[in-house]
Amino acid sequence: MSDGNPGLLSPISGSGGALSAGSDTHRYVLTDASVASFHTRLTQTTWTQGEFETPLAKCMCALFLALDPAMEISKVMDALPRRGAPVDTLDILNAMANAGYESRQAKVRIGEIDPRLLPCLFVGDNDNQDPAPGFVILDQRMPGSEQELEVYDGQSGSVRRLAADDPMLSRPGTAYFCQRFSVDTPDLPKSSNPRFAEPTWFRTTLSRFRSTFGWLIAVGVVLNIVALATPITVMLVYDRVISPQSLEPLPMLTVGLIAAITLEWRLRRLRSSALSWLTARLDYVVGVSLFERLVLLSPSFVERAAVSAQVARVKTFESVRDFFSGPVFLAVLELPTVAISLLLIAYLAGAIAFVPIVIAVLYVVLFATVRLFVKGAIREAATHTSVTQQFSIETFEKMEAIRTQGLQDRWNAKYRQLSAREHVALARLHFLGAVGESLGHGLSVLAAVATLTIGVHMIWAGQITVGVLIATMILVFRALMPFYSLCQMIPRFEQTRNSVAQINELMDLEPEMRYEAASARLTKVEGSIAFRNVAMRYARDAGPVFYGLNAVVNPGEVVAIRGASGSGKSTILKLVQSLYAPFSGAIILDGMDIRQLAVRDVRRLVAYLPQEPHLLNGTIADNLRIVRPLADDQHLWEALRRAGAAKQVAGLPQSINTRVDDSEHLAADPALRHRIALARALVQKSSILLIDEIPNSLMAAGLGNTIADLIGEARGRQTMFYVTHRTDHARLADKVITLRPGSLATVESIHMLKEKAA
Repeated sequence: MSDGNPGLLSPISGSGGALSAGSDTHRYVLTDASVASFHTRLTQTTWTQGEFETPLAKCMCALFLALDPAMEISKVMDALPRRGAPVDTLDILNAMANAGYESRQAKVRIGEIDPRLLPCLFVGDNDNQDPAPGFVILDQRMPGSEQELEVYDGQSGSVRRLAADDPMLSRPGTAYFCQRFSVDTPDLPKSSNPRFAEPTWFRTTLSRFRSTFGWLIAVGVVLNIVALATPITVMLVYDRVISPQSLEPLPMLTVGLIAAITLEWRLRRLRSSALSWLTARLDYVVGVSLFERLVLLSPSFVERAAVSAQVARVKTFESVRDFFSGPVFLAVLELPTVAISLLLIAYLAGAIAFVPIVIAVLYVVLFATVRLFVKGAIREAATHTSVTQQFSIETFEKMEAIRTQGLQDRWNAKYRQLSAREHVALARLHFLGAVGESLGHGLSVLAAVATLTIGVHMIWAGQITVGVLIATMILVFRALMPFYSLCQMIPRFEQTRNSVAQINELMDLEPEMRYEAASARLTKVEGSIAFRNVAMRYARDAGPVFYGLNAVVNPGEVVAIRGASGSGKSTILKLVQSLYAPFSGAIILDGMDIRQLAVRDVRRLVAYLPQEPHLLNGTIADNLRIVRPLADDQHLWEALRRAGAAKQVAGLPQSINTRVDDSEHLAADPALRHRIALARALVQKSSILLIDEIPNSLMAAGLGNTIADLIGEARGRQTMFYVTHRTDHARLADKVITLRPGSLATVESIHMLKEKAA
C-alpha cells in the first residue's frame, strides 16, 4: 500500500485468484489486521465520528483493499462518502464510483455467486432475528475435493472461510459487483475540435440518447396516427349522423373516439415522462461535464474571466434544458409526422393539400428571415447583459470602497446607463420575437381562409362534403402547428443554438491534466529552483510583465520578492507552483523543467499561501487536512502553533472542529482566517514554501512577527519565497528578486544589498 502503509496486505504463495497481483506464484490476501489498520487510519483522520464504526464501513475498507491492493490512500480519502450519518450501501457505491469503479447488482444467494465476478460486496436481506449482514466475498478455492469460500465478515471484522455445507451459503441478499470504468467506451463525449474533424461534443453527447430519441419519434408517429381519429370522427358525425339525421352510427363512433382519446392521453403522458427524464439526465450530464471542464482548465485561462462569466458558463445549459422541455423541441419532434396529415388531406380533399404545403414554405422563409435579425439582437443583448452583471458583482465586492470614497451617485448613474442599454437591447429582441409570432399567426389565418375558400368551391362542385372540409381544417392546423411553434420561439431557438455553440467551445479547450500521464512524476522535492531567462506576459498581444529573470535558488535558501503593484510578484509564485506557464524561458525544479512534470504532483508537493486565501465550508480541521488528509490532530495543532493561531482556535466553542462557515469569531477576525490558511500551508510539510503578499493591516496585527519567525525556521531546512514590501523582512532573505513593471528583473544577494546601503 502506498503513502507509507506497509504491512496492510500479506503476500503468500498460491495460485492466482481474485486478488492476483499479476503473478501466478504470489497473490495478496486480505487479513483481519489489514482491514482493521486501514479502518483505524481513516477513523483517526476523516472519519472522526462513531457512526463509522459500523460493519458496512469496515466492508467498504475491505472492498477497497480487495479491488486494488496498490490503491493510493489519498484516492480513497477523496472517494469517501458524506459524513454525519452511518455508512449505507449507497454510500459504498458512491465511493466506488468516485474511485473509478462502476457497479452492478443482483439478487442472489452467497453460494450462487460466480467466482469470476469476485471480489464483491454482499448485503444480506434483513429479517426479524438478525440485522442485514455485510460481507465482502473475496475468493473461491478448492481445498481437496470440497469447495470453500473466503469472505470478510463486517460484523465480526474478520476473514472467514465458508465450507461447502455452511448454511450461510444459502443466505439470500444483494451482491454488488464492481469493476473499473472502461476508458474505451464508444459513447463517451469526445472533443469537438475541428482540427480532427470529429462531431461536436454536444452532438456526441446526444448520441448517447439516440435510442431515447428514436423511441420518442416512434411514439410521436403512433400518436399522430391515433390523433387522426378526432378529425375522422368529426367527418363521420357530419356525414353519417347529422346529414342523414341518423343516430345509429353515433354510439359506435363515440366508443371509438373515447378509446382513441384515452390511447392518445396515455401516449402523451408516456412521451412527457420520457422527455422529463431526458431533460433531467441531459441537465445532469452536461452540467457536471461543464463544471468538471472548468475545474480542470488551466488557472491562467480561468482567472481571465470574471466570476459572473464563470457562473454564466455553468448556467449555459439552462436555455438548452428549457429547449428540450419546451414546445420548440416538441415541434421538432412533430416535424417528421407532418407528412401523415398531408397524405390524409390529399386523400380526403385532393387539391387542398397544396395549401398547407405552400404555407409551410412561407413559414420556413419567415423563420429564416426573422432569425437573421434575431442573431444580431441576441449578441447585442448578451453583451450588454454580461457587462451589467459584471458591474453588479464588482459593486458588491467593492461596496465598502464606494461608500468610503462617496461614489454612490456616480455608481448609480453608471448602473442606470448600463441597465438602460441592456433593456433597450432586450426590448429589440422581444420586439423581433413578437414580429415573428405575429407574422406566424397571420400565416395560420391565411391558411384557414385559403382552406375554407377552396373547400367551399369544392363543396359546391360536389367534390367533398361539409364533414370532409371540417376534418381537413383540423388536419391543416395539425400539419402547420410545428412550423407555427418554431416561428413563435425564434429567439429561444437562437439562444439554444448559441448556448450549444458555447458548450462546444468550452469542451474544446484542453484540460490542464490531459497530458499528465506522459509527464514525469514527482514523489518528493529537494527545493532547488532555477529561473533561466524567464519572461511573463498575460496575453500574446500584451506587453511583458517582467523579463530576463535569472536566478539559482539552492535548497534551504530564503528568497524575498519585491516590486511595485502589477510588477508580477504573485506571478512568480504561481510560476513556481505551475499555476502559470512562463511566456519564455524555463523554470527548473530539482533539475527538471517544470513543464515536464505532472502539475498535480508539483502543487501537491509545494506549499502555497495565496494573497487572498479562502477557507472552504467545513471545520477548521477539514480545511487543514485538504492538503494532507492523513495528518492527525497533533500535526494540525503544531501547524496552528507555528502560524500563531493555536490559542485562538483552542478558545473557539468547538476548538479545531469549529465550522468556518458558521463561526462568528472567524467571520469577525480576518487575521485568524489568514493564520488558519497559513497553517494549512504548513501542514503540507513541503520542502518549498510560497507566501504571497499579506495586507499591511494583518502584518501590523502580529502576522509580521509570525512570518519573521517562519523565515528563521526555514533557513537551511526549507526553500522559501515570500512577497513583501517591508525592508526589515527583505533583509532576512538570502536573495532578493526586485521587479519593475515591464522591465528587467534583478536578483541580488542580501550581502550586495547591505553593501549598497552602506
